[in-house]
Amino acid sequence: MGPYLDELAPMYTNAPSSSPIHAATNAVAMSVLANHKGARDRRHEADTMYGRALTLVYAAIGVPSESKTDETLMCVLLLQLFEVCSSHKYFLYLQPVSINQGFSRYLIRVCKLAAFMLLH
Repeated sequence: MGPYLDELAPMYTNAPSSSPIHAATNAVAMSVLANHKGARDRRHEADTMYGRALTLVYAAIGVPSESKTDETLMCVLLLQLFEVCSSHKYFLYLQPVSINQGFSRYLIRVCKLAAFMLLH
């Protein structure tokens, strides 16, 4: 696992369910689930979760002490990952050609971890 992915699970576990890290992780997870055949009706739910996560992260960035935390940085990375996962409905089944293969495998692992965390 990549160095950042190793930090996601403890951050998620230790944060309250109303935190930006929960909102961002859940949005990524729902986006991954929405990409699967038979779950396309989840796209609206994923987009709604993404909007909530954006609001929470924006508020965190506005607080000087929160804006510099590892959790906030992880949230920004997760929101970017949401965009990647949402950019193609078959993201998990294709090898993205615009990014190197190592980073591609890393993104897929993050998506799968996020989906696992949402389901459990």
